[in-house]
Order: sequence, then C-alpha cells, then structure tokens
Amino acid sequence: MLQESTIYLLGNVASRVLGFLTIPFYSRFLSPAQYGLIELVELSTQTIAISLGLQAIGAALSRLFHDQQTPQDEQAVVSTSLIATAVLSGLVTIAAVAGAGTLSQLVFHTQEWTGLLRAAFIAMFFSNMVEVVLVYERIRAHAKFFLYYTLTTLLVNLALNILFIGVLDAGVWGFVSSKLVTTAASCLYLAFRMRRDVGWHWRSLYVPELVRFGAPLILSSLSYFAIHFSDRFFLSSAVSLAELGRYALAYRFAILVSALVGDSFAKSWNATLYRYAGREGWQAQFARIASYFTYVVFATGLAIAVFSPELLRVMVPPDYFPPPLLLPILIASYLAREIGDFFRSLLLINKRSMRVGQIAFGGALLNLVANLLLIPAYGIYGAAAATLLTWLVYMLVCWVVSNREHRLPIQTLAYVRIAALVIGCYALSALTRGHGFVPQVTLDTLVVTVFCLVALRVFLTADERYGALAMLGGMGLWLAARTASAQREGWAAPASVMMLAYRYQPAAAAGRPEHLARQLRSAGIEVSVVTAAQAPGMPADLGVIPAPCAWASGSDGAPVALAPPGRRFSTAVLRVIDRLVLPYDDRLAWFPHAYEAVVLRLRPGLVLLSVHPPTVSHLVALALKHRRGLPWVADFRDPASGDPVSGDPARPVKRARLLDAAFERIIVEHADAVIVTTQAAAAALRTRYPAAAEKVHAIPVDAEPGMLARLVDRVRNP
Repeated sequence: MLQESTIYLLGNVASRVLGFLTIPFYSRFLSPAQYGLIELVELSTQTIAISLGLQAIGAALSRLFHDQQTPQDEQAVVSTSLIATAVLSGLVTIAAVAGAGTLSQLVFHTQEWTGLLRAAFIAMFFSNMVEVVLVYERIRAHAKFFLYYTLTTLLVNLALNILFIGVLDAGVWGFVSSKLVTTAASCLYLAFRMRRDVGWHWRSLYVPELVRFGAPLILSSLSYFAIHFSDRFFLSSAVSLAELGRYALAYRFAILVSALVGDSFAKSWNATLYRYAGREGWQAQFARIASYFTYVVFATGLAIAVFSPELLRVMVPPDYFPPPLLLPILIASYLAREIGDFFRSLLLINKRSMRVGQIAFGGALLNLVANLLLIPAYGIYGAAAATLLTWLVYMLVCWVVSNREHRLPIQTLAYVRIAALVIGCYALSALTRGHGFVPQVTLDTLVVTVFCLVALRVFLTADERYGALAMLGGMGLWLAARTASAQREGWAAPASVMMLAYRYQPAAAAGRPEHLARQLRSAGIEVSVVTAAQAPGMPADLGVIPAPCAWASGSDGAPVALAPPGRRFSTAVLRVIDRLVLPYDDRLAWFPHAYEAVVLRLRPGLVLLSVHPPTVSHLVALALKHRRGLPWVADFRDPASGDPVSGDPARPVKRARLLDAAFERIIVEHADAVIVTTQAAAAALRTRYPAAAEKVHAIPVDAEPGMLARLVDRVRNP
C-alpha cells in the first residue's frame, strides 16, 4: 500500500506542480474573464457527469470485480462496465450537445458559447471512458503504468495548450481543444490496451448489480460536491471579494491533505481492499493500516499548517494572507474527512452503498444548515467552522457504523491522543513564530519531527511500530527492522517459495522441479509454481500463453500459477530475438508473463527458486532480484556451460557455448545460492567461480528434505 500510494503521490504532485507552473502562462495569454469562463465550463461538465452517475460506475466496478470467481468472469465484468459507461456517456453526451444552447443561455446568459460547451461535453465522454479503464489498472495494481500515463498526458496536454493558446492564439477554444484531443487519444489507447487484456464481453446480468451498487454513490458524490462548494455561494453575499479570496487560498492549502495523501492512498486502497477482506485476521490488518494512514495524514496536516505561513510569504503579497486560525481549522476539517473516508470504504465491503449515500447526504444537509447559520454571523470563520463540524460528524458516523458491522480492533483512546498531540504541536509552533525565514523553517521542522517521534510512542502500539520497521526494511532499512525484539513481536512472515519452472507436470515422478517442490513441502514450506503449465488439456506451444492469469491446482494439489496472456509488444520482440538471434529456443517470450505472475503475488517472506532449463526461468528471477530485492536460489541441474566430468558443452553450437558461459557467470554471481544435482557439478562451479564458492550447493534427487529447506532459510535470513 505504501509503495503504490507513493507512486500515485508522484502523479498527484506532478499535476499540482505543473498546474502551478502554468499559471503565469495562462495569465499571459488568457484574460481573467476567459479564465473564469474555463472554470464555469469545467464545473458544468463535472456537475452533469456526477449527477447522472457517470463516475459511480468505476466505484461499482472496483467492488464487483472482487466478487468474481474465475478470470473469465473478471474480464466480463470489466468489459461490461466499460460498454455500459460508453452507452450511458454516449446518451448523456448526445442530450448535452443537443441542449448546449439552452445551457449556455442559463450559465453565460448568451448562446455565444454553445459550440464550446458541445466540445467540452464530447471531451467529457472520452474522459469518462478513460476513468473506467484507469480503475481497472488500479485494481490490477499497475501503479507505475498509472504514473507513466499521468505524466505523459500532462506533458501532451501542456504542449497542445502552448500550441493552441500561445502560438495559434485560440484562447478558450485552445484549452478545450487540447483537452478534447488528449482525452480522445487516451481513450483510444487505453481501450485498445484493455481489449487486449480482457476482450469485449457483454453480460447483461451485471447491469442490475452495477446500478444497485452505483446509484446510491451518485447521491454521495453530489453531497460531497455540495459540501465543497456551497460555502462559496453563502460567502459571496456575506463577505467582501477580498475575504473570499483569502478563504479560497486557505482552502487550497488545506485540501492538500486530501489531494496529496488521501487521494494517493485512495487510488490504491479503494481498488484493492476487497481482495483482502474476508481473509483470516483481516480486521486486525485493516486496523493496522488505519493506524499507519492516520499517522501519515496527521503528520502531513501538521506540516502543512506550520510551514504554510512561510510559503505564503514567498508566494503571495501580504494582503492575501488568511487570518489566524483559519487555515488550521480547515486543515483539521480535512484530517477528519480523510479518517472518515477510510471507515466509509469499509462499508462498501458488504455493499452498503445506500448507507454511504445516506451518510453523505446527511453531511450535506448539516453543512447547508451550518453555513446558513454561521456565515452571516462570523463570515469566513463561520464557513470554516461549518466545514469542520460537517467532516467531524461525518467521521464519527462512518466510524460508528462501520465498527458495528466489522468490529475492527481500533483503540479509540489512541486517536484522541494523536489529535491532542497535533493540536499541542501546532500551538507550540504558533507561539514560537516571528523569526526570520530560515530560523522559522528550522523551528517548524523541529516541531514536525518531535510530533512524528512522540506519535510513534503515544499512538502506534509496539506491534505496529515493529510492523512498520519490517515494512520499511523491505524498502531499504532491513538491518534496522530485523531486530530480536521485532521477531518476538511476531512480524516476521513465514517462509514461502515461488518456483519459476517453464515445464512443470506435478504427476511426473522424475522431473527436477517436481522433486524440489516435494522436498520443500515435506519440510513444511509453502511452495507455489509459476509455469507455462504443459499439463493435460493445455496447448504445447506456450510462447504466448493463451490461459488467463489464475491459480490452477495440479494433480498433487500443488497451486500452479498460469502466467497471464497478451500479445504484447515485448513478447513479440523477445520471440524475434529467440528465433533470429539465439541459437536455440530459450522461451524468452515467456519472460513478461512469468514476471507479472510473480509480481501480482508478492508477499513477505517470499523466496524465488528458478529451475533451468530453459534459460528464461533464471532471467525472470534475475530481474525480480534486482527490481524487487527478492532472495533467489538458482537451480542449474547441471552447469549451463557443459558437463563437469567429460567437459562436453551442454549445447554444441559455437554461439551457444559463448552465450551459455556468459549466462552461467551472470547467474552464479547474482543469485543468493546456486544448486546442482551432483558433487562433481558443484566442484566444477566452485573452480570456475572461486569468489562465489560458498553459494554453490549439491542437492541430489534423493537428498533429505531438510537440506533444501535449510538453504532456503539461510538465503532468506543471511
């Protein structure tokens, strides 16, 4: 969750930074009236999309996807959701285009911008399609692809804006045209990508489920929309434009809590939480995630609150500064909102979307009443207080309702303590304010650091602290995490082995992969196998695997992972290399499928065991070793460069001898351990590679089971 959320965070930060950097460009080529026109057009399309449920299909897809029992059903629900989005968006777009003249008259009091609205609604159609495909990518945990896609579309859209607005002087039309071109191109590319993965399948039986789950979420989306923007309407008639501007600026800073941490976390969490719900001990795991998330959110909110005065001094003139306490009140509001959203997500596990809609609608009504009562009397402070009250009530209701349903073991007093701590640290920062820029930033940094250290003790339990150390250990702090006390707290995961074996037939008695798997299982180690699965009933030529990514059960009950299909560009390139460059067929085209099959099932305590031949199994393990840091045992069976007794090459073609020798050296030097079948083969490898002699082990077919198990444990715990 931390790794994926961090990747999504990079995309969000890039969007914010690029938006900030383009302000001078827009202010140079667009008048304030044109800029306001763009805001109204965006607001109009967003309102229609939310009102008609075009954004609820993605949330329904996230939930229903995890109900499916087979890969074919998963593909069908994804494809049906995309087709349903296309149909609904198409109907809405046709109606909006037809009524654009009336809408232009209502919003702009002129029909001059009818064509502009029509172009914006067509762009909305493509944007809705893109959102559904991106939900599918998040379900598949393709965070890196999401980041690459975000950065690419940002840069393309920026380039088109520069061309249309700066060079061609198209004004507002340039902005809308850039968005239309970018969303249309993105939609075509993503639709092609998804068709390649899931195909086109329409199952009408999913439509009632999508409607039943998604319809109440329309109400919640409209309610959140009202909470965010209703205070502006009340403030416009109660305060001056200058005060409204200061409030809007403070609001932009406060919402960074959601835009950076909350949204980044939600992109991963909301698409994948159903995968874990229902497993043994999931309530305790979710409670731990809630603690970590709360810790990060509160630390981020405190940092924004204490550093923002210095940032404002650098960014804007003094007359833009918000009054004291306004910003911390708004930040506290969004801290409550993010905690509430976490508990709200738990309600969707049992498909309580109607309850979510009711809670959000109640929050919107409370916000409207609070705005009506507080803003005329207290101005922008009244708006901030109404926002804080709304999100506090929202958080408490979501917390209570979800706890009644799922009974997460959450320590309420710990949340009270961290809230009191963050208030105290902000008060300390406010009392020490008034120094120069550098001294004040230094003091603010000290305050945030003190909060982070103290909160570790007063908020996180010992088990959560050691769990965090273990998590960070996998990200580069391994030595700090692997302490004896942490082991006693039980965070170390049990060992498990993921075997990479292109050929694996569980019923066969003499196969090397099957012998190794049986040895490990008899020693009590869990073994799963990623294979091209040349089992009965499966095609023999599996360079491109025609089976979906799934777990199959072998004849001995062993779980076997079938690598995912797809005629990918990388697969085609590897197949060409295999056929035209290499002297033998080393099954390189299997590489991307096997790699993805392992990545989709990464978990703590995993050790790789790659079996040769063919060469591709070791290459996949080598990539996973360097990209994911997984411990790795390479089984050569016999040395790749030739027979250790006779000296005969394993493959007589001259090119193969050169390649096999280089390949063998790379594997021996990079693997954590190397195993062969005989002592003669082990001695030959030790002679060739004296620096790696301690890595080489002989494990014959009739070796006692504990021998390989001890080696796996040594690799995992060096």
